[in-house]
Amino acid sequence: MEKISELCCVVVPSKAAHAGMTVGEVLLECLRWQLPGLPFCDDEGRILGRVSLKHALAQHFIPTDVYKHAHLLGDLLDNLDISKDEIQAVMDIEIDPFVTPDIPTIVATSPLVKALALIEQFRTSYIFVVDDDGIYQGTITMLGIAQCVLQKTKITHHHG
Repeated sequence: MEKISELCCVVVPSKAAHAGMTVGEVLLECLRWQLPGLPFCDDEGRILGRVSLKHALAQHFIPTDVYKHAHLLGDLLDNLDISKDEIQAVMDIEIDPFVTPDIPTIVATSPLVKALALIEQFRTSYIFVVDDDGIYQGTITMLGIAQCVLQKTKITHHHG
């Protein structure tokens, strides 16, 4: 397999989260690039941690007892609604408390198969690409890797 730097289609060049950004701002950037999370970087672009949308949103909107016993819940629950005011309050919170220290990174000169191995090791669906100085360059997702693998075959993606 080629090196990551040779596969421009696989690296998503999103902005990084930084101190003082709100949950809403991070959510917008993730949606813009269709990413499940962003690196949390210092002013120079060095990754200090990561922000996972799943972690940030679930921590505020799902009580611990609910997600621990989700398999026991019925499909017709109507008492767990979240009001627009509650949603807005969460969107305005600074993202800093949601930063986690596990930082899966890979240098752009690494082979794509290493990215796949690290994604599996970290049990995630994405990994951050850095340059030789540790500065954030973009994100590789499982979907991006799947796209590269498919491009090596005669299989084509059809929108249904």
